[in-house]
Amino acid sequence: MVGKLPGGHTDMESLLTGCGGGPIVTGVSVLPAGTITHTTKKLYVLVMVDPDAKSRTNPEFAYWRHWLVADIQGTSLAKGQIGGTTLTDYRPPTPPSKSGFHRYQFMLFEQPADAQVTLTEAETSSRGKWDVDAFLKRVGLGAPVATLQYLTQNYKD
Repeated sequence: MVGKLPGGHTDMESLLTGCGGGPIVTGVSVLPAGTITHTTKKLYVLVMVDPDAKSRTNPEFAYWRHWLVADIQGTSLAKGQIGGTTLTDYRPPTPPSKSGFHRYQFMLFEQPADAQVTLTEAETSSRGKWDVDAFLKRVGLGAPVATLQYLTQNYKD
């Protein structure tokens, strides 16, 4: 793994089992899907970020929030469905040309029963420069229960 995930978590576990059941093809945008084996009676929060926005050598927009879903039922995840309350719509990776490889990180957190998972007004106004650690602390999320990271670059590079 390259670098650390927000919250200090560095272990890699499989969260996503595929992108529509087929290969990842340049120019195709498919919403990720996956299953977990964790407790199905709990709620979860899914976070997807790019810590290398604008580029790895100049990450001035890190962390770029690509996807944020709260209130995900464990029973849904067990079936391979990522439903819940979408706080940030999914936006597929689109690293700028000549920006090199970007890390895309998925983190799944157990959501405390009494947690109010929301974005602040400032967080809602922009996906970039997101302080993931401040969000995790404010919402009361612990270490991720599952993570996945992959690298990609602009298909023209």
